[in-house]
Amino acid sequence: MTTPKAAPTFRAGDRIAYSVAYLRNTGQRTGPAGARRGTVIHVGEIVSRSYGAFLTVRWDDDPEDRGVAACNVISTARIGIDSALNS
Repeated sequence: MTTPKAAPTFRAGDRIAYSVAYLRNTGQRTGPAGARRGTVIHVGEIVSRSYGAFLTVRWDDDPEDRGVAACNVISTARIGIDSALNS
């Protein structure tokens, strides 16, 4: 049995986007979700190793939509790497 991959860690101020794996698993490989970017404004407590923390995010396209799990997003600096590894 394989051990679940640990969720990434984030800090307030980090720029994030949805990961390729999350977009593929939710049927959103095309459309606006793939271009969505935001800034972490608060990092909550760790929920579990694979889920990570619940993040409060200020999304660029909708500042009122705030919450996301750390396991569903990546740092915007890793978008090219994530895309290459998960396509």
